[in-house]
Amino acid sequence: MAKRYSRLEREERSQLSATLVREYEAGISVRPLAVKHQISYGRAYQILKETGICMRPRGGWNRKAIPEGGERSQLSATLVREYEAGASVRSLAVKHRISCGQAYRILKETGICMRPPGGWNRRSQAGQEES
Repeated sequence: MAKRYSRLEREERSQLSATLVREYEAGISVRPLAVKHQISYGRAYQILKETGICMRPRGGWNRKAIPEGGERSQLSATLVREYEAGASVRSLAVKHRISCGQAYRILKETGICMRPPGGWNRRSQAGQEES
């Protein structure tokens, strides 16, 4: 274990680096690694970055990549069908594990009439009913 807030010797740093890489690639995130080895989050992150490994996005990645070709057209059709049935862009994004922006872009590409943010203007609808 490294001494907290102390300068690491070259050999000790290379051993720590190898250990951090091995554990990070096994799925442990940076913060638990820092706690386990009694170093700061910043130091753990810096050591991992210096090794050149591919870092995972912060907070994990729970969205899937936007499909291309036939899968994309199938996703587009599904999004349009559910959106026209009343689902919000946000609920579609969560359900299909894509970002809100991606869901919105896919819907716009299909050319459907998008609802305004927050739904249709309820005041104008209420005013029409009272007349």
